[in-house]
Amino acid sequence: MESNGEIHKKASRDPTPDTLSNGLALEGEDSSSSSEDKFICGICNGKFKVPKVLHCLHAFCEACLEKSLEESGRTQLVCHTCKQITRLTMAGGVGELPIDAVIVNMMEMEAICSMQVICTSCKAQENAVARCSDCSNFLCSNCVTAHNYMRVFDSHKVETFDELKNGKGIHKPMYCIVHPTEHFKFYCRTCQVLTCAECMLYLHKQPDHHCERIVDIDRDQRAELKAIVTETKSKMSAFEDTSGKLESLLSDLQQQRDNAHDLIKETFQSFKATLEKRKDDLIKELEDIHSEKELTVMEMFHNLGKTVDKMEDACKFMERLVEHADAVEMMAVSKIVRAQMALLNDEVPRSDMSVKIEVESDPNKFAEATRQFFCAFKRPDSGNNAYQTAVNACGMLDPSSNPLNLPSELLSSLAANLTPPLLNDLASSIATSLPPNSNLSSLSQTLSFADRSLFYCFTFSNHLSPDLPLNGVFQVPPSSYPAQGPSSIRARSSGKTNSMEIRTKFGQLGPGKGQFNAPHGFCLGMDEDIVVADTNNHRIQVFDKSGEFKYQFGIPGLEEGQLWYPRKVAVIRTSGRYVVCDRGSERSRMQLFTRTGQFIKKIAIRYIDIVAGLAITSQGHIVAVDSVSPTVFCISESGELIKWFDCSDYMREPSDIAVSGKDYYVCDFKGHCVVVFNEDGQFLHRIGCETITNYPNGIDISDAGDVLIGDSHGNRFHVAVFQRDGSLIGEFECPYVKVSRCCGLKITSEGYIVTLAKNNQHVLVLNTLYIA
Repeated sequence: MESNGEIHKKASRDPTPDTLSNGLALEGEDSSSSSEDKFICGICNGKFKVPKVLHCLHAFCEACLEKSLEESGRTQLVCHTCKQITRLTMAGGVGELPIDAVIVNMMEMEAICSMQVICTSCKAQENAVARCSDCSNFLCSNCVTAHNYMRVFDSHKVETFDELKNGKGIHKPMYCIVHPTEHFKFYCRTCQVLTCAECMLYLHKQPDHHCERIVDIDRDQRAELKAIVTETKSKMSAFEDTSGKLESLLSDLQQQRDNAHDLIKETFQSFKATLEKRKDDLIKELEDIHSEKELTVMEMFHNLGKTVDKMEDACKFMERLVEHADAVEMMAVSKIVRAQMALLNDEVPRSDMSVKIEVESDPNKFAEATRQFFCAFKRPDSGNNAYQTAVNACGMLDPSSNPLNLPSELLSSLAANLTPPLLNDLASSIATSLPPNSNLSSLSQTLSFADRSLFYCFTFSNHLSPDLPLNGVFQVPPSSYPAQGPSSIRARSSGKTNSMEIRTKFGQLGPGKGQFNAPHGFCLGMDEDIVVADTNNHRIQVFDKSGEFKYQFGIPGLEEGQLWYPRKVAVIRTSGRYVVCDRGSERSRMQLFTRTGQFIKKIAIRYIDIVAGLAITSQGHIVAVDSVSPTVFCISESGELIKWFDCSDYMREPSDIAVSGKDYYVCDFKGHCVVVFNEDGQFLHRIGCETITNYPNGIDISDAGDVLIGDSHGNRFHVAVFQRDGSLIGEFECPYVKVSRCCGLKITSEGYIVTLAKNNQHVLVLNTLYIA
């Protein structure tokens, strides 16, 4: 009798048109799709030769596995497909792994269907036409005759290939390794292994071992495996749902990265401004010290000169007196001459004054202070204990909670391949998605412990807050603004959000016309053109409402009339001039340009750190809000500071501003609302709340007085419409495009909504909102 390996070799000499993959076709699977790679080994890419099943349920050729084991020099195999580890014993090696009998049977059935099987019962090398179920040999026509007439084959059952094709397939008997002539007919529940009759008498004796006939437990085992498949599929759906949530989290993570990146840059600019101020103060102090010492030296020099003059005059007087005076005349003035000369001779010239100016500087202390105060990332606990709890709850690691009653060796092999991040991240979602009667439903009982370790990272019922990154919380000094009091008007969401239709979308990443690079702001021009501050391209671009490019202006540079990272732009309708805020050579700079981009003048705004929002009053005054220290400034077109008021007691981080009548509406990005002040800076009330206006970054007020507040939380552009008193009118969102970091919101005369998606590098123009 030829070996199975020889059968496969002969069959592979004339391969079938279609080959099968190493995966097993499930019930109901389309058989036409299973004829390409089913029987191919993933290591050698050849047809299976004695396929062996690893613990991960992937099958490979026995020879390929033995070669991999020999090359690694270990007692474990790493799956070529999924990288899961299968641990083996020193004695058994690859031989202890079970053969994928189903694949072998399917391969033989495939060969039967293609009529390309060689007889394995004789040496004639003729094509087989039948198969013996008892000796598992393929038979040629002569061997079929022998089986029918020879007494030794009386009890053998011979089936022709046509009968096999119309039947339920073939199943080769499996022989005991210890007793090669004995078939496996029993199953030891104690050891969870197949046994033959001989093994049951000597190696699996009762009552220490509980053995049953395989035919008696077949139905129960199939039912149990089907239940496990059903349960696993339900868990798979939970993983698929979580995969979608993780995709959303990736987008949120990118937004967190951008938030932290911008904050680091802004903090750097703030520190830089502080250092610039300190430098200016020290230089002024140096000039004062120099002037003081210079004055002292000059005064000494002057006094020294006067003393020398007095000495010269005294000497001349005495010489004249001695030469021309008689004794009486000389003696008459002798007393005062002697006194004056004694006084002059007592003068001692001083030249020992120190003019040294010492400057103390300790770079090491400065570096340490920088590390201490220049931002920091707070990383939460990794949550390994929660991972262990969640995994044990699934019955994956602890043999005592093993729903499948698997061997402990196999459990340890599986447990080594379950990584903490995966289960730790998915525990919450899986528990809520499993059937209530599931063997895995015990996971939900441990979530109260697992959640403590999950911290901010994966709370799927509430999306991540933009100021809480996945891998850490960006540490920012907290604001002490008061909670919303009686003067706040809290709106409640109706839960119904209407869809907004996209009218126009234009822009992409690049330096060309109609392309953007991280644009931070925009406004509507005199003819309602869309004027975009193309920040990293150092220019202003102008488009019509359909997205057609009209013109651009701006030359990169720090000089007056040039643009250096422009962030905000507004138009003064009384004069048609553009106000552009960029970085310049200082913290912030404000410049005026004509409609065609001709430079007019610079407005000094050294008192502003970062301009978060820009608006124009009906009188043509420029209104800017500072995001670093929340303050509103009102500046005339000539550059005069008209008024200002501090709003840090009522908000945390301004992100945009609008002016309507005599009231100022300031978006509070981290306060999830809009704070309203009167023209004198007195707090009036708040509009919106966290459930409706999450991280607002755009505001405009319609001619009818409706307040529109926009946000891009959750990667969708959302607009909430309020009355002036703060009562909610309706909510709208655009579900057709994912957006990230929208900046600003404007309403055209037709009622179109315009916003700028900074990270998407495009402008969105949405159709008119119709409020029922």
